[in-house]
Amino acid sequence: MLQLPAELNLMIVRQLSREDLFSLFFVCKELKAFIHPLFYEHLLYTSMGFAFPHAPNAYPFLDIPNLRVRDPVSAEEREDIMKRVRSITIARHNHEDCAGWPKFQEHGSLEAKAELLSIELAGPSPDGIAECHERVWPPDCDICEDDPDHRYSHENIGHPFPTCAFVESLGKSTAETIVIKNYPILSDGVRPDFLCEVINSASHFVILLEPHFFKVSQFSDTYDYLYFDEYPEDDCPYGFRAVKTLLSIIPPDAKDVTLIFKTRSPEIEWAPDCIHYGSRGDWHDDGCSQCACSCDSDGWDRCSETKSAKQRSCWQSSVLSKLASGIAASKARFTLVNYSSIIPDGAERDKALRALKSGKRITVRKKLARELRKACKSQEDFEARLADVRFVSMESWICSGAWEDIFERKELDAWFEHIAEKKEAMEAAATKESKLASAAEGKEDAIVETVMKEQPKLVSAAEEKEEAAVESAAPPKSTESAAV
Repeated sequence: MLQLPAELNLMIVRQLSREDLFSLFFVCKELKAFIHPLFYEHLLYTSMGFAFPHAPNAYPFLDIPNLRVRDPVSAEEREDIMKRVRSITIARHNHEDCAGWPKFQEHGSLEAKAELLSIELAGPSPDGIAECHERVWPPDCDICEDDPDHRYSHENIGHPFPTCAFVESLGKSTAETIVIKNYPILSDGVRPDFLCEVINSASHFVILLEPHFFKVSQFSDTYDYLYFDEYPEDDCPYGFRAVKTLLSIIPPDAKDVTLIFKTRSPEIEWAPDCIHYGSRGDWHDDGCSQCACSCDSDGWDRCSETKSAKQRSCWQSSVLSKLASGIAASKARFTLVNYSSIIPDGAERDKALRALKSGKRITVRKKLARELRKACKSQEDFEARLADVRFVSMESWICSGAWEDIFERKELDAWFEHIAEKKEAMEAAATKESKLASAAEGKEDAIVETVMKEQPKLVSAAEEKEEAAVESAAPPKSTESAAV
């Protein structure tokens, strides 16, 4: 490979994921020296500033007074590194990490033209809003010491702090593709001004949707928040607010939007762990408590001896309805990945769960199509928008290679095992079918050969007449000669 022109080598190795690129480190010294600078193309935000894992200098922008740094990076080199950035990653973090990181480097603003910006959100806060950093509780908040009402001002400056210093430092940076991980689709989602200007530069969006939500009642005894309600029925997921927020932050001129209903493995149902489910995703034995989402309606009476086995969700109808409305209003192409992990309302749960494990899934595709038809003004509009909606299984999406910029390989181990087992089963079935076909063909050939052997030889009339003439013309054999 090293014998090829450098430009061609760069084209080849840049097609690899960071994991695969790192594996080349151990092939030979020459290859390591060639790919080492390529890690400057992948920037990671950390509490110590801009980091480039596995690069020759992991922290080229580190600037701490009185700190002796070996071979410090010059201003010209820093500028060159900034121009080479192709991917930017903001992982979930604590608030003190993004609040204090500018103290460790001189340049606190990033101006990069990246191909990919990946952001992982922390879990949603008590108000349902998710941020990149973990929430900050009042005992750990310095502002609350001076302003007792600060904890109740969650809309602007409350808990968790609504602004992430990492996101703010993106400045005028641009990205062709934006990936948002751990998006709480069943909660309030993110702030409408999330990502500010950088989001307008992107044309492709990949959103990993999580079914989790925030159970406000579990904190009602610990913190006296005004917006907490002690009734467990308020633990129902909101179901539509985050969908509306998500579709509102995506710019109208976006070209592609991929929504991934993320599950750890193929046999897991995409559903929240709310009061209507047990800790393992099963329904509670005593049924569903009374709540505004009508989960305790006819067919699920907690006082009755026989309970309905039908799927009944607090969130599903509103989620699909709002999603369909957003698709109808958008001009982008939508790809719904692993949509079949959602068990549709009205389906028999036991049957659906068995189908989920076997791979023959009962899906919400028809339900979403009906909601999309309602959201469109005419049949023509519906057909046009439906043509831009792709329903893709997780297996097909992974096999296409689209996962490489989104997931680490270890995150999809269960899926890779499932795909490998499925492939082996298909190959075994094909081999067995081929052997059966060969055996049947061989048996048929043997039967034909046996029939041909047992069949008497057919002689034409002309041949019979000729043989008779020869026999009549032949002289009779004498007795003496025969005796001799």
